Amino acid sequence: MRCMALRRNDARGKRALAVGAAPDGYGPADLKAAYRVPGSSVTRTVAIVDAFDDPTAEADLAVYRAQYGLPPCTAASGCFRKVNQVGAAAPLPVADEGWSGEISLDLDMVSAICPACSILLVESNTNENTDMYAAEDTAAAMAHYVSDSWDGPEYPGETADDVHFTHPGVAIAVASGDDGTGAMYPATARGVTTVGGTSLDRDGTTPRGWSESAWSDAGSGCSASEQRAPWQNTATDCTGRAEADVAAVADPYTGVAVYQNFGGFGWTVYGGTSAATPIIAAMYALAGAPGTGDFPAAYPYAKADSLFDVTEGFNGVCTNQQVCTAGPGWDGPTGLGTPNGAAAFAPPAGAPNVVFATAPGDRTDNSGTSARLQLSAFDSGAAPLTYHASGLPPGLTLDPASGLITGTLTAAGTFPITVTVSDSTGASDHVIFSWTVLVPGGGIADGGFESGLTGWATTGSVTAISNPVHGGTTAARLGSDVVTGDSTLTQTFAVGAATGRLTFWYRMTCPPDAADFSADWFTGTLTDVTAGATSTVLEPTCTTDAAYHPVTAVVVPGHVETLTLTSHDADGLAASTDVDDVTLSTPVATSITNGGFESGLDGWNPTGSATAVTDTVHSGHTAVRLGDTSLDPATHSSLTQIFDVPTGATQLSFWYLMNCGADLDGESFTGALADTTAATSATLVDTCSQDTGYHPVLAAVIPGHRYVLTLALQDSLQFGITVDVDDVALSAPAPTSLANGGFESGLTGWTTTGGVKVVAKPVHGGSKAAVVGSGNQADSTLTQTFTVAGGKFLTVWYQMRCDGFDSDTWFHATLTDVTASSTSTFVSNVCSQDAAYQAQWAAVTSGHQYTLVLANHNNDPSLFTSDTLVDDITTS
Repeated sequence: MRCMALRRNDARGKRALAVGAAPDGYGPADLKAAYRVPGSSVTRTVAIVDAFDDPTAEADLAVYRAQYGLPPCTAASGCFRKVNQVGAAAPLPVADEGWSGEISLDLDMVSAICPACSILLVESNTNENTDMYAAEDTAAAMAHYVSDSWDGPEYPGETADDVHFTHPGVAIAVASGDDGTGAMYPATARGVTTVGGTSLDRDGTTPRGWSESAWSDAGSGCSASEQRAPWQNTATDCTGRAEADVAAVADPYTGVAVYQNFGGFGWTVYGGTSAATPIIAAMYALAGAPGTGDFPAAYPYAKADSLFDVTEGFNGVCTNQQVCTAGPGWDGPTGLGTPNGAAAFAPPAGAPNVVFATAPGDRTDNSGTSARLQLSAFDSGAAPLTYHASGLPPGLTLDPASGLITGTLTAAGTFPITVTVSDSTGASDHVIFSWTVLVPGGGIADGGFESGLTGWATTGSVTAISNPVHGGTTAARLGSDVVTGDSTLTQTFAVGAATGRLTFWYRMTCPPDAADFSADWFTGTLTDVTAGATSTVLEPTCTTDAAYHPVTAVVVPGHVETLTLTSHDADGLAASTDVDDVTLSTPVATSITNGGFESGLDGWNPTGSATAVTDTVHSGHTAVRLGDTSLDPATHSSLTQIFDVPTGATQLSFWYLMNCGADLDGESFTGALADTTAATSATLVDTCSQDTGYHPVLAAVIPGHRYVLTLALQDSLQFGITVDVDDVALSAPAPTSLANGGFESGLTGWTTTGGVKVVAKPVHGGSKAAVVGSGNQADSTLTQTFTVAGGKFLTVWYQMRCDGFDSDTWFHATLTDVTASSTSTFVSNVCSQDAAYQAQWAAVTSGHQYTLVLANHNNDPSLFTSDTLVDDITTS
């Protein structure tokens, strides 16, 4: 979590003020005038929740209150109290200068609005969620008014944390954020009052004497995880919980005066929704005690006419303008408006009952286990509640009087559940959560849809069909022959120890006019719930297929994954997708499987355009090509394999040849290696190059570790770039020095392609040499990877024997510094008939690993012969 306090850098801090001088920024009198704050001598406690310690908090507060003639608030008098996250006076957290500014701002704003209020400062150990939430529970137990000037992005599973912000009878004010449009948590928690921000200016032309507009950085948004609170049902058209509810001044350029010593410069000017939030918490305190069963966030919605409606300004551009543009009534940046006295924050007299249900958060259990879940809800009138649930997993029942779910889970799958809670007056609320029931040991529940859609969560139009199918008698259809919008099919499952690959088959019907994917498409995503990562396993596509196509993806044994398939139809031309045979298969290989692609793509998980080719190979007969040169090439193609490294292997290598004429953003070939055992990852190559020959890539691996290798081609501009990959292999360590450079032991220590042989003459030294290009082959290579144990130069003796005059026939010596990720060609000899050996050298670095490639290319073997003798390759 991060604080929302913004300090003006252009307002210079002042340790002391000149006699009769006032601090810059609005003070208590300004805020009371702008918001018509009522006077009160009633002592109520407002709790401030922040992270870390501010060691000068009490002393700084005394300076602020004395400056403005407010009564002292000290620890000695009991007005001010500072505790840690469990409510104890000691030990306090470590001090932090950044959060100390937030604390000073919060304390000063509560003092400005409610000078008679006592202040409880609750300091969490860190700004991590668990610590902040513990401090929140402590504050709610010790006070009826809580200010939270901090938040962070929404996250999966946040509804399970709503319990920390669900405290009947406690007014909890939370900052909406300082980043413009975009929902934040806990601002989207259903039971809190979310506070937006305004720019506040003196304006003598209005009866109020002030004018306000939406602050351009005030947070707002519609939650993707939280249901809309019942009091928002008629105020906003967001389908989820909408923020903000109310607002106050937050623009730093119309900011408030704050005194901060630790980490600060004395008097300065602050803004941010951190300023607005304690103002609203203090207004709740002035308004009176909340009802014991109430959620005070509902109060302003019953008394919106007691607020200043802010109708100008915006904080961004969004599809739903109400969320980012101020206007009459509710809007995202300012909610219902800003305080006009405290009436809007008081319990409304004669108001109807309000029912509030607490979301239990998504659950995951194994099939065959017993389950027990107590649902929770509150009624402002203390009326008896009745619970109803739809979508419960088979084997579970709900007691309508107590809200207790019990039973034994009998079927695997993902089950979306809606719980509705109501009382006798007609008041009601509902929450939605998901219950995932896993196959013990891992597996997909009914991946062939032979039991219809049992075990799958769906939205939109999803039906079971009997024709066409890929296997069995049933498949699933997303969409229909009418426009349906989005239709989704989702299941969360566990990956068994013996599986490493997910496969599904799809067949799409897509209008030809929708081939630009802007209105009609089908896509698939896979979320590794255990690792918290999401990948696209099928890029949005729009085709009309006569047959089913397979899609495969890597899954990690022992992890929990969620597959989401989406068919999108939005242009009036009906589109639908049939899906069948969702399966888990293929145990993880104990080494690289089919690294030379001699068996096509077997053992690999491809996406986009990945095809076996025979026209350009590094060795053998087959390589793989990512990308295509069609008029409508794939924008993203990849190849993935998961494998374990066997004993003795410490190096991964592969070779690539790229056709990328334009080095532009969005065009690249990348190789990524993730060590899932050590939870580390590395990018091995990231390039866009125009190659005439294959290049090696090498990486160190650890025996016994599990890895995921991903080779990906990105063609965002659809230029038709391609990359060929071959010879993916695991091998033993490279020699610590170049081995058998004189070929006295034949070709030991070297790898070859094409025609390479050892001859007894002519030689440069010793009794043997090697011929690269023997047998008049078109392409031949001689390669060795080694580590330089000592020396500064690599020397190669060579003699080219070419009886033609073709400038496209050549001998090259290329040296790749694997350690430094650099490559140089230090011999580039065009067709020549050399009378004797000649030497060429290249600089090397001691301790670095290198790959030397000696290559002979005969452009037309049918017309002439060309080969090259090499000998006495040494480091010195």
